[in-house]
Amino acid sequence: MGGTLMGRMRAWWRGLPLMRAFLCYTVLWACAVLGVSVLVLIPLTAVYEGVRYGALADAVEINPGPYLYDAARAELVPAVTIDLGGDTSRLAFLSAAGLVEQTPEPSAGAEGQQSHRSVYATLDMLTDDPELELFDWGGNYTEADYRAAGGNPYSPEPIAVSELAAYDEQARASRAPADEGVADVLGTGGRLLVSNIGYYVSQPASQLEGAAMAVRLAMVLTPFVVGALLAILLFRRFYARRMRAPLGTLRDAADHIARQDLDFVTGDVAGREFGALAQAFESMRISLHAAQRALWETAEERRRLNAAFAHDLRTPLTVLKGTVEMMRLRAERAALPAAGQRDAASPAASGDAEDDLHEKMLASINVLAGQVTRLEDYCRAMTSVTKLEDRTVDRRETGYVQLAENLARFARALVEASGLACSFAASSEHPLPIDDPGRVRVFVDEALVEEALGNLIANACRFAVQTVGIEVTLIHLAERGQQRMCLQVKVADDGPGFSADALRHGCEAFFSEQKSAEHFGLGLSIASMLARLHGGGITLANADGGAVATVLIDVSRQP
Repeated sequence: MGGTLMGRMRAWWRGLPLMRAFLCYTVLWACAVLGVSVLVLIPLTAVYEGVRYGALADAVEINPGPYLYDAARAELVPAVTIDLGGDTSRLAFLSAAGLVEQTPEPSAGAEGQQSHRSVYATLDMLTDDPELELFDWGGNYTEADYRAAGGNPYSPEPIAVSELAAYDEQARASRAPADEGVADVLGTGGRLLVSNIGYYVSQPASQLEGAAMAVRLAMVLTPFVVGALLAILLFRRFYARRMRAPLGTLRDAADHIARQDLDFVTGDVAGREFGALAQAFESMRISLHAAQRALWETAEERRRLNAAFAHDLRTPLTVLKGTVEMMRLRAERAALPAAGQRDAASPAASGDAEDDLHEKMLASINVLAGQVTRLEDYCRAMTSVTKLEDRTVDRRETGYVQLAENLARFARALVEASGLACSFAASSEHPLPIDDPGRVRVFVDEALVEEALGNLIANACRFAVQTVGIEVTLIHLAERGQQRMCLQVKVADDGPGFSADALRHGCEAFFSEQKSAEHFGLGLSIASMLARLHGGGITLANADGGAVATVLIDVSRQP
């Protein structure tokens, strides 16, 4: 039961949509941040209390003020401020003379224990401790003060203890009065000291207070730091489990399909969205695999059909060819005795009629023989197309000069047999060595090249008017960082050139714009297939005054 429940939970978790999975990770992150922050804040709080209330237990804190100067006692006395209102800052500083003692005021720390002392500043303290500084509290400025200071007369500058009496006397006289009737209003009977100028004391923070502040800052930053770290950890895991793994599986499937390698199965991926996408990839793979198999079976069936057709047609063609030859021989033999007998006994009119009959019979036999020859050529072409893909390329090392001479003899014989003029030229992209041009070696299946060239020349002779030109060039091509040595053969004629359809479909099997008894539209297709077998191809183009077919043959050394 437990194992089944765990399996169901895993299946539920893997099938969650991305949004719900992200929400689950967010809730888990928030709970983890809360728990870890509490665990970190507990010791930080203890450290802060130890520094703030333990290490600072003996520290003395100076009360910053306000103070006023008691000229009679020549001492600073604690005071309070009363805001008298008005358009300007009107303040009265009051002190209960003789009621405030300069004694430490204990401050309660942790668990009710005294942690540090807070005392009022005296002039002796200011004299003994150079870090303590005395400043004017400000307020009670006159209109003249504002004009003289350009709008802001308050300028906090430390006041020397030795100059305090003179400063206080001068400031009381120059500041706006603020003590009129204050004592009478409060009803203190003169027990209050009142002044229109007050002071405050600045005490620098100790190193321990800085440490306490640092700990406190760490406590404030703890949730943010913990949240950032846990976010990196948890959401990296979310990406790895919920996005990177599914995307990797889908990328692998796409790579297999791009390579036409359909013999694989798209793996299961987590997440409802990616799972649906993976199923779509698998359905596409299955469809492509079925289509590819059907295409292969169709091609194989066509190959078998072509081979069977060519094979089955060969036997009746042989019988027909033999029968036609026998008929021709018998007709020729029968014509000779009949002619002799006719010269001796038959009238001239009857002899002419018999001669015409024999001539018509021989003409019919010749037509029948031509059709049989055509069927033989067609059968041979079908067999050739069927087996070209399986032909092996036998590359042999030979000199480029010797290869060019052999191709020249072969081309001239074919062109001149058609009653046309032939021009042949051989060259090299790079100059050949003058002392020994035969040192340039190529690796070529010469029979294959001659067969491809023969098909191109036969196609050119069909459309040429007077001349067929052949140009052979040894070139070097750079592909994918590698150098290839190739044989480029151009066959040009002075005919009408290729039509737009011929330029697009001329190398397809059985394509022909001028169907004839001798032409089946296979010449360029066979030449193209042979060129591909030898690592090249064919391009068709038109030039000034005719068509140009260019075949490229790879003649570099094969690994």
